[in-house]
Amino acid sequence: MFLGELMKSDFLTPEEQLDTHDVVDIQHAINLLHCDFALLDRTWASKANQARDRLKKIGIEVAECFSRRNNGIGRFLHAVEDYDAGRAKP
Repeated sequence: MFLGELMKSDFLTPEEQLDTHDVVDIQHAINLLHCDFALLDRTWASKANQARDRLKKIGIEVAECFSRRNNGIGRFLHAVEDYDAGRAKP
C-alpha cells in the first residue's frame, strides 16, 4: 500500500519517467515505514510527504521527510533534537 501511495504521483504525471537512480530512491523510501525522520532529495521528499499525508488518514504512520530545500537540513536536525522517544515507532 505504501509503495502504491508513494508512486501515485508518477501515475498522475505520466511525462515523469523513472530511471535507475529512482529505483535506488524507491528502495530507500521503503525504509520510511521504519523510521520517524528522513533526508531525501527534493523530488522524493515531496512524494513521500504526499504519501504520508494520505496514509495518515487511514492510520499508517510514515517518516516525515526533509530535503535541502527550504532549510530542510536545519528543520531535520531540529526535529531530531526535539524528538520525543516515547512517540517512537515500535
